[in-house]
Amino acid sequence: MRFIFILAFIACLIAVATSAHCPLGCKRNYKPVCGKKLVKGYWKKKTFSNDCEMRNENECYGGEYIPCSEDYED
Repeated sequence: MRFIFILAFIACLIAVATSAHCPLGCKRNYKPVCGKKLVKGYWKKKTFSNDCEMRNENECYGGEYIPCSEDYED
């Protein structure tokens, strides 16, 4: 029983340590934001629910999205 408790405690510590750099959840307000990133020479566009969702994608999941309104060639 003690072994299972220690194993569960270690799993919780690992989960907290790996997600510590990610921002907390976003509000559920719907203000669509267009984001784009360069993939193999082409712009990939994605619509996010709001600006916070795009920031989370970039910071937590390695996305490289920028707002579509920035002046880059499409």
